[in-house]
Amino acid sequence: MTYRVQFDYSPVYELLLSFMIYSRRKWTRNLDIGNAWLKETDDLFGPKRKAASGACSEDTFDRLFLLAYVCPNKEDVHSFLDWLSDQSPGQLYELLSPQALGSLPSDLGEDIERAVTLLRAWNELYFDDFLVQTGWDGLARASLAEKEAAVAPDAVSQVELTTGGLVLEPNDRIRTIVLIPGQHFRPLNLTATYRSLVIILYPVDPPAAPDAPPTMVLRATRAMSDDSRLRILRFLAPSPRSFTEVVAYTGLSKGTVHHHMMALRAAGLIRTHFVGEQYSQERFSIRLDGVEECTNALRAYMST
Repeated sequence: MTYRVQFDYSPVYELLLSFMIYSRRKWTRNLDIGNAWLKETDDLFGPKRKAASGACSEDTFDRLFLLAYVCPNKEDVHSFLDWLSDQSPGQLYELLSPQALGSLPSDLGEDIERAVTLLRAWNELYFDDFLVQTGWDGLARASLAEKEAAVAPDAVSQVELTTGGLVLEPNDRIRTIVLIPGQHFRPLNLTATYRSLVIILYPVDPPAAPDAPPTMVLRATRAMSDDSRLRILRFLAPSPRSFTEVVAYTGLSKGTVHHHMMALRAAGLIRTHFVGEQYSQERFSIRLDGVEECTNALRAYMST
């Protein structure tokens, strides 16, 4: 049985995404914003920096993304946070339990209350200015309209096309895939898996400066400038392979192969096939569409 694909947007998702990256402080080396963003943002958060760092677990953020999805009023950040503050522990349990993969914590109400306090501060000190300065709302809505209008033969292909390489094979459990535009996690996809629902925040690049090469072209050409990565692409061409198989083929360390695979995934040059009941298993294959997209974008850039 296949799943249905749903598109969604609210600035709340980007609020959660940006604060998750800041609070967890573990992904930035693989993201476009880089480690320097953490240091720059520390100055804005000031004395509250230590209180924010690690205050919310990854499980808490998974619950917050799910609460954002089910929230009846998430047109703006304040409406969502006010709604979230009004939910009793019992109401939070009723909202989360249908999709929770495990048991919910006994201090669920306190955990969400603590998160709301931090998110209000994050919005005031950082996120509200981000919305104004970047025009994220317009960029996200434009991306959503473009992705919804893209023609795909089936749900699996629609997810792969939107995310630039994620292949979620249908199983007996997952019924809905929700695709949401995101910017802070560029160039990667953020995936949250629940009982019958998967939420994916896919990366949206801001427009390139005048006369500047498109970002996707830069990522792809950089990714293909390394001979080990080209060998990996060739190895993945015949059929999907596991990470262990790629390591064995290259003879490189796991850390080095992981670095190469991240670069290839970010450039949209490989597909990541998620299989298993909870999508816990990964296999990889070459994504020739990514090479074609890069070629077309380069051709368009050169002809302007």
